[in-house]
Amino acid sequence: MPALWLHGTDDPIVRYEDSAAGWAEIRPTDHAERTYPGARHEIFNELDKDRTIDDAIAFLHERI
Repeated sequence: MPALWLHGTDDPIVRYEDSAAGWAEIRPTDHAERTYPGARHEIFNELDKDRTIDDAIAFLHERI
């Protein structure tokens, strides 16, 4: 099953390093990873939210 991992590097709730380590353990073959430098926990509500939304839409379009 395809999976998309999105994470802000300045997330104060879920540390980026911890999330990346967990993702490395479960990452499927068909996957995409996007990291947003300076973004916090609510990546779809950040100042650069359009980029995050565009990345998610592109991931879906590539697989539909």
